[in-house]
Amino acid sequence: MSVSFDHLKQFITAELAHRKALPAGVLSPSDYWLDYNRYSSYVRTLPDAELELIRHHTWHLTGDIYSAYHFISRRAKAETISMYEELLPRLGGFKPCEPPGGIGVDTPHGRLNSGILRYSVVVSDLYTHGFLPRTGAKRLLEIGGGYGGLALMCQQFNPEISYVICDLEETLFFQTVFLTLHLGADRVHLVRGENGDLDNRQPGHVYLLPQTRLAALERLRFDLAINQQSMQEMTRPQVERYCDTLEKCAAQFYSCNRKSHGAGVVEAKGLVADLHDFLARRFRIAWDSTEHIAPLARACLRNKPLRKFVTAIIGKSFLPRGEASFLRYVYDCRKPAA
Repeated sequence: MSVSFDHLKQFITAELAHRKALPAGVLSPSDYWLDYNRYSSYVRTLPDAELELIRHHTWHLTGDIYSAYHFISRRAKAETISMYEELLPRLGGFKPCEPPGGIGVDTPHGRLNSGILRYSVVVSDLYTHGFLPRTGAKRLLEIGGGYGGLALMCQQFNPEISYVICDLEETLFFQTVFLTLHLGADRVHLVRGENGDLDNRQPGHVYLLPQTRLAALERLRFDLAINQQSMQEMTRPQVERYCDTLEKCAAQFYSCNRKSHGAGVVEAKGLVADLHDFLARRFRIAWDSTEHIAPLARACLRNKPLRKFVTAIIGKSFLPRGEASFLRYVYDCRKPAA
């Protein structure tokens, strides 16, 4: 597939200049993301042929690196397959895998990696609890879209979805390249939120909006907004800014995040200290991923010292895989009528 990304490079350069001209504050990346953006800026200088291997350059967005799969042990491969097979019954017949040119371990289910497992959890949560059907038009918004993997999976799961990603300007570059390669340039749109370019969103299309243009979303309506492991990396004012927008444009909001990154990182990078409590005070919880587990386990999820104490007594973790780090919630965003 031969694609030119010159227009994308020009767009990102212009949007970065626009951001630089604005007052500093919530529009600037957190210190956490300033570091990562600096480390990954070389990608925007790569030739188009190299960008076709964009997933080999997304380590800063996923913590996943291609070389790890060249040396994966039999045990780790078996664990990956086991976790994937646990998720399949909750995906309504959908069988996601890494697209061509991507990274991962080859299995009877296709090429798998940590991103496929992570995004499959999101889709299975939303599908099994009635927030995301296999068919029917739905308007989705993702805040912080990583490399575009969840957007692609949602489009494959339900091709009638229209999808908007709002993210840091640097990260939009990765999403645009990845989604263009796997959806086609005619279905991927760079927008500034001006002149109604988000008013006529089409099913099966993805629209990418720089976060400095967030206000453009306030006049729109979304059935569901998603944030997956990035609000935990924002400052409190940045989270508040997104919540203000969600309250105006989204019916419900799915969050899969850590409570925080821990005191050392929170203080050093100025990140939000207790994301779950902040969101619970802001919105009503409609669904909680801990609903299905025992009361003691639920208490341990919310209390790290208690979790360590109980785990030490019984000699092993008794929580479902992945539950201890990332709690998932769906919130009702709109205030009830007075």
